[in-house]
Amino acid sequence: MSAVDTLRENFAVWHGELSDIHDLALCQARAMAPLLAEHEQDGSIGALRLAALRALATEDKPSALLAVQGVAERLAFCEALLSARPTLEEELLLTSAEEPPSHPKEGVPLVATLRSTVAAEARTRLQGVLGHTEAVYCNSFTELCEALARESTDFALLPLEDTAEGLLRRSYDLIERYELHIACTTEVSTPDGGLSRIALLYRTAPPALPENGCDSLLECRTTATEGEALTELLTVASACALTLRRIDTHATEDGEGMYRHLIFSASERERLFAAYLALFMPRTVITAKYLHL
Repeated sequence: MSAVDTLRENFAVWHGELSDIHDLALCQARAMAPLLAEHEQDGSIGALRLAALRALATEDKPSALLAVQGVAERLAFCEALLSARPTLEEELLLTSAEEPPSHPKEGVPLVATLRSTVAAEARTRLQGVLGHTEAVYCNSFTELCEALARESTDFALLPLEDTAEGLLRRSYDLIERYELHIACTTEVSTPDGGLSRIALLYRTAPPALPENGCDSLLECRTTATEGEALTELLTVASACALTLRRIDTHATEDGEGMYRHLIFSASERERLFAAYLALFMPRTVITAKYLHL
């Protein structure tokens, strides 16, 4: 008997025992996750997503596991799934399975940076979490990302936004192009009286940074044309106790579409948030998780 057939039989029993449809839906959602996880040999997020979609695709609506159509029921499904397959957390969040070293290699860490007062101030502030570093000066955003990507430096300092220009789209394009990661961000004053947010980038294993006095942030990206998707995303984030810090809307690289860039203050339930996105909102992804000084 398949997992879906088992759930259909159980549905009839639950329907007779539970008078409240909300309780019935939650019961169904929590039961669905471990059953599908048990019957899906792969066990990866992609395989489990397909299994859930197959279960929902049946024409028999009362037996089609409608429980996971609402946000509350989907979250209950995700909680049950994470309990059944705790190893999924490594696939969901942008973390390393191994304990990373304090620095990628022995000796004083090298940091690719621009030659400016703003970059110098950012490097000074980040020495509080990195310790002593040596600067490798570059002439452009692209040059410092290239230096990090080809392992000439251990880290790079890249501006992400400033008061004058707002979010710097080209910086995020470079992070994606060179497959780099944000370890930490900090805000420093600019000569014109504004602010600039600078990111400390790493290449592979994340640095071990102290979290005392830092906020943990999650950055997400979703399509801007789907208003219902944004509403669902914000509802899920609120249910997971993530606080929205900002939303920016940008054109895609080809100029034919739009996407929304969102930054949340993370919470202890961030893995539940990540599970929800992976299973039910695959067009919305967590692009970065980092500390903010």
